[in-house]
Amino acid sequence: MACFTAPLAEAIVTSVIKHTALKDKPEWKNRISVLQQMLYGGSVILAAEHIYHGEVTFYPPFLTALKTPEDTAVMLHEIATVGTTMSVVVTAVWGIICYFAWKKSQKSESEIKKAGRFRPALRVVLGTALMFSVDILFAALA
Repeated sequence: MACFTAPLAEAIVTSVIKHTALKDKPEWKNRISVLQQMLYGGSVILAAEHIYHGEVTFYPPFLTALKTPEDTAVMLHEIATVGTTMSVVVTAVWGIICYFAWKKSQKSESEIKKAGRFRPALRVVLGTALMFSVDILFAALA
C-alpha cells in the first residue's frame, strides 16, 4: 500500500543531513550519496509499482488505503513493518558496502579514490532489489 514511504522518509532525512551536517566532510557526503541513491531509486520504483497496481492515485486521497479508517490502520501497520524493514535492510547493506570500501582503501593510497565506487544505476537496482525482496517476503508470510 504505502511501504515505500518509510525508505522515502529516510532518504529525505539523509538529504537534509548531507546538506547541513556533512558540509565539511566530502568523504561522508560521497558515502551518504550511495545510500540516497539506493533509497530514492528503490522508493521511486516501488511507488511506480504501487501506481500500476492502483494503490496510489493522482487524485485525493492519493493513497487508496485512506478511504476508510480500517484500511488506514492496515496501511500504517504496513508502513511500520514492511517499510521500516526495507529501510533497515537497505541501510545495513549500505553499511556493509561502506565497510568493504574502507577495508579496500586501507590496502594502498591509490585505491582510496576508487574504493566503494560503483555506478549509480547499480545503486538504484540494488536498492530496488532489496526493497522488493522485503516486500515479497512479507507478502509470502501474510
